[in-house]
Order: sequence, then structure tokens, then C-alpha cells
Amino acid sequence: MKAYQDRHGGERLKLSYFGPADPSWFGVAHDPLPGFPPPARMATEVLPGELVAVSATNLQEVRLEQGRRLMRRLRETEPVDQVGYSILIYRPAFRWKVEDETR
Repeated sequence: MKAYQDRHGGERLKLSYFGPADPSWFGVAHDPLPGFPPPARMATEVLPGELVAVSATNLQEVRLEQGRRLMRRLRETEPVDQVGYSILIYRPAFRWKVEDETR
């Protein structure tokens, strides 16, 4: 993910990560989205055109406690890129807010 960021101008991204390691340890500039395990602090919205990276496991809502509506919306969107085998990159045309999850 860090190498991808570096190749694309270092743009900060919103990240829904599946795994035990903190992506910050690897220098990934990100705002956490719902993931597994759930992040201690989480971004509360995604704006149209923002760079969003999602682990494929989270995209399928496996073990995901929050963010199911976001994942459904992203599954309806074509990814713009992919990192490795498991992280999909999006630039959604929609806005999502954490409050959307409770409706």
C-alpha cells in the first residue's frame, strides 16, 4: 500500500483494512474506515472522489461489525485499481457518512 501511495503522489487515503498490523507502521498515510479488527478511531465520512482502499475480505463483509452499507455501495462501484491480490482501490462518486449505517 505504501508503494502504491508513493507512486500516486502520496495522497492520503481512507482505508478499510483487514489484518492485525497497523498500516501506519508501514508509513501508509490513511484515515481508518470500518475494518477488522475495528479501528480505535474511525473516519466518519467518505466524500466523492476521495481515494478509498478496501481489503477484499471487508468488502465481502466478513467479520465486519460496522460499515456494511459502505461496503455494499463500493461493491456496486467499479474499482479504479488494485494493490496485490486483496486491496481494491476506489474513487466513489457517492458520499457516505457513518450515520448512514444506523438508518
